[in-house]
Amino acid sequence: MLCNELVKSKEIKKELQPKLRKGSIFEYLRNAMGSKPTIVLVSDSQVKELKEVEQAYPETAQRIKPIELKKYGSNGNTVCTINPSFSEIHLNGKKKRDGVPMTEESHLEKSSDVIKGVYKKVKTDLLKIDGSLQFNPQTYYISLRKDRNLAFFHFSGKRISLVVKNPEKETRKLIKHHEVKTLTEKVQKFWNGPSCTVVIENDKHLNEVIALLKKLIAP
Repeated sequence: MLCNELVKSKEIKKELQPKLRKGSIFEYLRNAMGSKPTIVLVSDSQVKELKEVEQAYPETAQRIKPIELKKYGSNGNTVCTINPSFSEIHLNGKKKRDGVPMTEESHLEKSSDVIKGVYKKVKTDLLKIDGSLQFNPQTYYISLRKDRNLAFFHFSGKRISLVVKNPEKETRKLIKHHEVKTLTEKVQKFWNGPSCTVVIENDKHLNEVIALLKKLIAP
């Protein structure tokens, strides 16, 4: 939505053009916003699309601070309200770490021992099958790659939200004991194809998850 609004303005588009290089406005905004510890989203009403952001980037969604700004006028008098107030917008003690590359350890640093064990087992079992697989740490996730991205591990304290590039209907045939979340068409388009999210909260029935990932890496 923000990209669409920006391209409507010739002045803004002209100003951004030298900074885009070979990329798009979307890529420029994603990199610019991704480098910030907190994103303040100002609107005049509740933004329903935030739910889609939570599905695509659960960790990023925690950094978005939505505020509603409304303006009222009567007889030449103007009153503005903001909810919540700026004093309530804070970083929850988190500090920005400039220039520090993301690693597996940094993604897992706040995860429970159970979640760390889950990731280690999944990674170990898959590498036994195909040693060429890559577990590639990015800003918001660790991607599973084999020539292309196949899955994306998003970590929180007590769960892994695993986005798999596999149709939901096919995924549900293999995943019976973990929650499978539906992704909107917009979010699936963001992941470049049919996809859904598998929520892993414990180390039980990991054979289902590993079987699904084996299917994705099969030649």
